[in-house]
Amino acid sequence: MSEIVGGLRRRLIKDNLYYMIHNSMDQLNWFSGDLSNDPVELISEQIDSSKEIKPNKISISAEDLNTREWEMGSTLDEYAWEIYIDIFAEDESVGIHLSGDIYDILTGKFTSLGRSDNRFNVYNLAVDGEPFLFSCELRNVEIGRVREWNKPFNKYWWVIGVTVVDYYYGDGG
Repeated sequence: MSEIVGGLRRRLIKDNLYYMIHNSMDQLNWFSGDLSNDPVELISEQIDSSKEIKPNKISISAEDLNTREWEMGSTLDEYAWEIYIDIFAEDESVGIHLSGDIYDILTGKFTSLGRSDNRFNVYNLAVDGEPFLFSCELRNVEIGRVREWNKPFNKYWWVIGVTVVDYYYGDGG
């Protein structure tokens, strides 16, 4: 099989990150509303924060990609991709709980969910059986609180930043 490169590689990374987070949150019952909150919705793209956002929406947006040569004399590079997860919660308690769970999912603190380290696997989601392709690391996970006093619908907004790190040679191997 040829090496997965270019936009397809990045698309697969983002899609697999979304599914890893979604599957972990599903195991924690966030989507059912069983945790004394309204059900949560995870969206795989950025939400426009200038428009009213219904509570308990979480979005994932892919931002800047930085590369650096990793191995002298080869085409091995390190790709560091900044990803942001916006959490628009129904209240302070749910926002703290959601952001804490997602933080621990990303940092590998939920061994009961199969999240025991800071790596996630990337699979070819378009093929039955989803064959394993490669793994990525999750680094620099941070939580921040956003304050937009003039938009009360954004009162309970948290942002988690994470760097997805991918090492690969390209299709020239």
